[in-house]
Amino acid sequence: MLFKIVAVLAACICNNYATKLTRVHVIPHSHEDPGWLETEDQYYRNDSRQIITNVVKSLRQNSSRVFHYVEMVYLRRWWLEQNTTTQDAVKQLVKNKQLMFLTGGLCMNDEATTHQTAIIDQMTWGHRFLNNTFGADALPTVGWQIDPFGHAAGYTTLTAEMGFEAFIGQKTDYQEFDARNKSKQLEFNWYTDYENKPNTTVFGHLMWDNTKGYSYVLPNIIDDPTNPLYNVKKYAESVAESVYQRVASYSHASDILFPYGTDFWFQDAPVPFENMEKIMKYINNRPQVFGLELVYSSPKAYFDAVRKDNSGQSKFTNYKGDFFPTSFGPHYIRSGYYTSRPASKGTDRVVWAEGHSAKLLQFLLSAQAAKIPEASSLYKHLEVGIAAVEASVGVHQHHDAMPGTDLEFVAENYAQMMVSAGATVTKAMADAAIAMSSVEDESNPSGASGSTCEAANVSICTATGPLAHNESVSMVLFNPLASMRTEVIEIPVPVSGVIAKDSSGKLLQSEVHHSIMADPVQGSPYTLFILLENMNALGMKMIHLIPASDSNFVHRYNASYEGNNDIELHVSSGASATVSGTTGDVVKIGAANVSSALNYYKPDMANNMSRGWTSSNPCSSAYAFRPQPGGPISYGMEEGETVMVSKGKLVAQSYVVINKASSVQFAVRVKATDPSVHLIVGAGPLETSNGVGQEMVMNLQTALNTNATWYTDSNGLQLMKRKLRVNATSDYIVYEPEAQNYYPSTSIAAIRDIDEKGDGLSLVYTSSRGVTSQKAGVLEVMVHRRLVDNGCRVDQGYQLDDAHRVVNTFLVQMGSNANLSSAYRLDSLRAENPISMFFKSGTHDKFSTFRNENQPQSLLPANVHLHTLRVLGEDLRCDPFDLQKCKANQEAQGTTAEVLLRLQHIYGVAEHASFSKPEVVDVMSFLAPFGTLVSMDEVSLTASKTLTDNIGFEVSIEPFQIKTFKCIVRF
Repeated sequence: MLFKIVAVLAACICNNYATKLTRVHVIPHSHEDPGWLETEDQYYRNDSRQIITNVVKSLRQNSSRVFHYVEMVYLRRWWLEQNTTTQDAVKQLVKNKQLMFLTGGLCMNDEATTHQTAIIDQMTWGHRFLNNTFGADALPTVGWQIDPFGHAAGYTTLTAEMGFEAFIGQKTDYQEFDARNKSKQLEFNWYTDYENKPNTTVFGHLMWDNTKGYSYVLPNIIDDPTNPLYNVKKYAESVAESVYQRVASYSHASDILFPYGTDFWFQDAPVPFENMEKIMKYINNRPQVFGLELVYSSPKAYFDAVRKDNSGQSKFTNYKGDFFPTSFGPHYIRSGYYTSRPASKGTDRVVWAEGHSAKLLQFLLSAQAAKIPEASSLYKHLEVGIAAVEASVGVHQHHDAMPGTDLEFVAENYAQMMVSAGATVTKAMADAAIAMSSVEDESNPSGASGSTCEAANVSICTATGPLAHNESVSMVLFNPLASMRTEVIEIPVPVSGVIAKDSSGKLLQSEVHHSIMADPVQGSPYTLFILLENMNALGMKMIHLIPASDSNFVHRYNASYEGNNDIELHVSSGASATVSGTTGDVVKIGAANVSSALNYYKPDMANNMSRGWTSSNPCSSAYAFRPQPGGPISYGMEEGETVMVSKGKLVAQSYVVINKASSVQFAVRVKATDPSVHLIVGAGPLETSNGVGQEMVMNLQTALNTNATWYTDSNGLQLMKRKLRVNATSDYIVYEPEAQNYYPSTSIAAIRDIDEKGDGLSLVYTSSRGVTSQKAGVLEVMVHRRLVDNGCRVDQGYQLDDAHRVVNTFLVQMGSNANLSSAYRLDSLRAENPISMFFKSGTHDKFSTFRNENQPQSLLPANVHLHTLRVLGEDLRCDPFDLQKCKANQEAQGTTAEVLLRLQHIYGVAEHASFSKPEVVDVMSFLAPFGTLVSMDEVSLTASKTLTDNIGFEVSIEPFQIKTFKCIVRF
């Protein structure tokens, strides 16, 4: 009966269009996760290798066939295993447009939890591989994001800058999807920034089903009528029915997109091709019955046809915004993954920052290569480390890795790869920085070995161990920003008697406090704080840490209990805060009333085994956030614990143990010259004795009249305005008020008073998380999640028994709305680009002239950030599956090098009165301290397409724009 209805619909459409049939663009594809239920290596060995091999054979057998591939991490690994004959055949398939590529990054990255810097890097990795291997014609022009759990405005802005003309997505909120489906608005013009510029607009296409739109497979098709198993007619009708379901969802019927494939499909190619070809033949031979023409096609061909038949894109609605949170039922809200596995999320950002600094050091090494005898060896070690970071962090952007929705052993595998890459690159950085900063003499021998702190946030730093034996330790510090900075750095030390001197022997202002959040086994008991003044752009400083006992030079500040009255924390030229002497919570920031609280939600996990898991009655999981009714519960104050305080001239801080069972600790710190109050939260393993687990949050309450509005960044780019959803409308009903009002944020959250002349509060962090504002004037961020396994789909990554400990620092500023944007933009810039610290082996009692202390104070305007500066090698030389096989074929560049340069305007349109304006940068002057700029081409964001040859050396950058250049530099 169902097909009779569909057949009538088909006949009607056929009659309406006379001889014009609905063209069905069949898109053969396979969705291949580089990690989820298995590790990426297991998936490759068990599935992807066979899929690619058999697809290539099938395409060579029949020139009418096409196939679309997305995950370059698998393709490149397969490519390197092939002989020249096979590689040449694949190149021909690409040239013939039989093998085509969509998105083209290392992986199909997540959009909610990923930062724009890592997205750009992983996409650049994939696009460079495609360009270097197959040529520019092979580069994708369509984004294929069919499995991430929501779609971000920031990510789509980036794809527009990469040259993508269209975007295909799928997973959205089911209520929004239903409304769009009903009004035939599943296709739209997506304006992704504040100005509606054409170059940041893409054509958006959401699949006709928000859970399974990309999946369609066929069984073995028998088209011989004499065969008892004859079934081609049955499945042809099924395909036609599916097509007309899609026709009903879009505003046009002339062309329909029809993905053919699913997860790890086409292993047994050519069988899937043959099955579809039998269906295509059956339907195409019966136009009066079906009104369809099925053809192998591509998303690009589909979009070209839609634009041609629909007067470009003018007939489609315009959309500004994003698609969060995703939901698949009234109670199944996928807003938990914004925070799931926070330790892995934090590791990702730390290792990325290390790789970023390594690229800058490699560039500086190239500029100084003639002066450094071991430059070639150091360059190769840096190249290996950089490649390892790009590979491991790049794959971790995958939409089941960064969100934390993979199985536990898979998550550990990702983390191990990143930690290994981080260790490799930091060792190479330390050696290179020491070589570049030292003058060769008896106390600074050439080739001295370097090291770094293993985990400074929990006071682990074996490099300072010699201080306990009355031996000095030398450090080289590197500023990865292209602007001067003054700030207080912190170094774990084993003894309290330590002073610091610079390379000329000048005593630096420093002080020692008891460590907070220290690892109970390996953590150092003390932290040394040093004031670094006027550290130059891309500059280095050498500092000597020297054991000392003279109280005239050593400034120690012991932690003490100051009673139950409120405690003021303030230092010279820095922020100030007031904390409760009873609870340790913040009660004021500056003069403003701001109160902090650490709470937790009880996840809804009860009776799940008996009720079973369904999308309409789910439990909290790695994906979903479903708290029990009643709101967050206060941790209170651990009985017997007191608030400990230490106050110096550079640092003032308080510390308290909130809850021993869950290892919840809270500290408040202010630093000299720093406008932000640092809130430091330690948590985990969270206890599970309540039988369900905990979903830990931090609340900041103000007196601001926010009108139930708050802001979260999108991939580290534009801030998205969020409005509390409370009342049911015809198109949207609030079933889960907490979960449906949580939004993703990678770096920044803020609330503002509705009075433009009023104040606002900003919060900055370096690990993605969920953010909400459930009450006026209150900002809530999720810190950690641990759920008890109660039968909640443990087979598909829904379990989250995360027993890791995390220590997160949140930077808070409270001030005028007019200056709030500069507060969070500059805080975020400094937090994402920390000063690198490298330690030099051996004793150093002789001071020498330091090689790198004469760099320019600042190289770029205050609103422009040096996003990328790296020497380009010939190819990508690292396999994320086996980092031991990373190769360094590239020598130090010598006198001339090709350099990749990206400049980023860090403010949005109208975000700041003076900084939100176009800025002109003289690139020749910028590079002059390092070498001579010979020529410069403007290229696409992934450096894969040349936009303008020899554009000249002065460039204008618009708000929120990232401009990319390939430069030839003579050192």
